[in-house]
Formats: sequence, structure tokens, C-alpha cells
Amino acid sequence: MPKWIDKILGIEKVQEQQMKNFEMLNGGYKSFSQFTGDAYQNDIYRSAVDSIARHIAKLSGKHVINNSKQPDTNSKINRLLQDRPNPFMSGYDFLYKVATQYFLYNNAFILVQKDSRGNLSGLYPLSPTNVEYVVDASNEMYLKFLFSNGEKIILHMNEVAVLRRHFNSNELLGDDNSAIMSTLQLAHTQNEGMNEAIKNSAQIRGIVKYTQALSPSKLKEAKEEFMNNYFTMANNGGVIPVDTSMEYQPLNVSDVQIDTSQIEVVKKKIYDYLGINESIVNGTYTEDGWQAFFESIIEPFSIQLALELSDKVFSEREKAFNNRIVFESSKLQYASNKSKTNVIKELLPLGVLTVNQALDLLNLPNVEDGDKRIQSLNYVDKDIINQYQMQNKGDVSNEGN
Repeated sequence: MPKWIDKILGIEKVQEQQMKNFEMLNGGYKSFSQFTGDAYQNDIYRSAVDSIARHIAKLSGKHVINNSKQPDTNSKINRLLQDRPNPFMSGYDFLYKVATQYFLYNNAFILVQKDSRGNLSGLYPLSPTNVEYVVDASNEMYLKFLFSNGEKIILHMNEVAVLRRHFNSNELLGDDNSAIMSTLQLAHTQNEGMNEAIKNSAQIRGIVKYTQALSPSKLKEAKEEFMNNYFTMANNGGVIPVDTSMEYQPLNVSDVQIDTSQIEVVKKKIYDYLGINESIVNGTYTEDGWQAFFESIIEPFSIQLALELSDKVFSEREKAFNNRIVFESSKLQYASNKSKTNVIKELLPLGVLTVNQALDLLNLPNVEDGDKRIQSLNYVDKDIINQYQMQNKGDVSNEGN
């Protein structure tokens, strides 16, 4: 853990001799270690994780109260979530970092820093190499972090938001990435094999046989002279003249054929493991493809992050008044203009959208009086209809008298 975080947060280190490993119901204790094999060095895995993290980083965090979708505009939490969660990261950087850790290691840890009054003052993504759950003498649970520089920090579980992926066999943490290790190893072997094949095919082009015996030094000198004379760009004709003192035998070295089908199989396995397809990575997704990606990857992550931060940021009293954090993104953001137009056409007459909200969907600038709601007279309130019908009934009765 960097020294500046330790200094800024003022973390008090708990004496390790007061701690013991947290015992699970099935015996033993559970710990987390970073994914061995360095999956982030694989170009396919990295580009896939980067694509997911970039889209997640566009989510907007909000502090809402009483189930209202409208954020508390005066809340410091909103400024932290959207602008600057900590002095060293923007809101985009924070979400990108957390998402990358989550999809790379199946676990993500966020330090929830609070001031002396218990109010949120900062959110810090943590990048430990090892994590263990421990308890003290009063059975209070802590997380013991080991960082790459050898420093150890022990934090109370209420200070750390934990996100878990592949949450199955481990009761407290997500499972490791051993299921994809063989595929990543195969991808590495493919790259190494292609590199060596290309190198070998470019090294030996022919054999020069001298009819007379030469010393090793003379043989090397003759080879260098032969290559300088005939294996250069200056030999435009491609013809090599030889006399009776030598014989040149060219080798039929074919170009290396890359088996793209095998590469595609490996790529598909990695994409399937992360739950995305290639169109998301290269930006060629369709409207339906984006909706599927949003609902299967981004939305579950945003729900998990919102629930975990809501639990760790707010006190029990605040949670009783339904204070919570949500992460939202417009599902229509990547819809086609045709779909956006249809939505506006259907919702604007109902008074659901304001004029400015409709303009936002089309990425057009707002207008001064655009916060008004427009509603068609074809849609009438039920109470008005009942009142109108009762009035007509009364008029008919009066006419009968």
C-alpha cells in the first residue's frame, strides 16, 4: 500500500498478535491471493477487461432518499461519487479501477473513509496481493491486507466494501481464476509458437557448398562476402552467379501459416468467461447487443456496488430512513435514433418526459422553457372522467324532470 494513503487516512495498525484467523463452518480459514499467471498481460484478456471497465466507469453514482430517484443535490456523497472520490482519482478513474480489479481478480476492495462525525470523506480502491479475514478477542471481524511492498494493514470489515465475482466455494470471497488458466496458457503458447516459427523461417534461406577445403575463418569470411554481395536490396535482379568453386542450393522455406481458427477459439473462451462478445470490445455492437451487455454485465455490477457502498457508507439510523446509493446509466444512451424517436413519440404525449429530457435523448442542447411537461388532451385523468360522467348523469336526470 503506498505510503501516502497510510499517511492521509491515518490508519491505525492493529497488533497482529491480538488476531486469529476467522474459522468457517466447514473448517479452516479463507484468504484471497491475486490471480497467478498475470492475466492482464494477455492482450485478449486485457482488452476485454478494459472494454468492460470503460463502460462501467460511465455510470453515475447518486445518493437518494426514501426510494426517490431524484438525488440529494446538496449531498457531499454525490460530489464524492461523481467528481472526486479521493484526492487522486476522478469518479471515472475510481469506477474504472474497481471494475478492473473485479474482473481481473474476482474480488475488489474499497476503503470507505469517514471523518470524526461518521460522514463519508473518501473512497479508495485497494490493490492487495493477499487478504485474510481475522477476528480479535471480542470476535470482531477484520480484513488483513498484504501489499506488494510488504506492508500489512488491518481494517475493520465495516471500513471495507467487498465486491465478489464467482462467489461459490469460498464463503467470504470470490473464487480464483483457475478455470481460465489453461486457456490463457494456450494463448501464450500460441504467441510464442508463432514468434519462433517466424524467426526460424526468416533465418536460413539456402546452403552454399564450397568445392575446396577452407579454414573456419576463411569459410566465415567467404560466407559474409557472399551475403553482402547477393543478399542485399542492391541485388534487384534476384540472380546469384556462382563459379566452380562453390554450389548454392536454395531452401524452399514456406511462409508461416497462422491458424486463425485456433486463435478465435481461444479468444471466444476468454470472452465467454468474462461474459461479453467481440462486438463490445471492438465497438461494433448493435442496439440489441448493447442492451444485452448492459443487463448481463453492467447492471449486475452496479447493483452489487450500490448495495455494498450503501451498507458501508450509511449508519443504521440513516439506512432506516432509506438513505442509499445507486449507480445509474441511461439504457437509451446507445439506442438508435429511430428507437429514441419512437420513445419520445410515445412518452412525450403522456407527460412522462419534459422537452429538455427529450432533447437530451437526441444529444441536442436544452432550451430555456424546456422543463415544462407537454401532455396530449387525448389522455385525461380518471377522476376528471368520473366527474364528467357524473355531471352528465345529473344533466340527464334534470331533463327528465
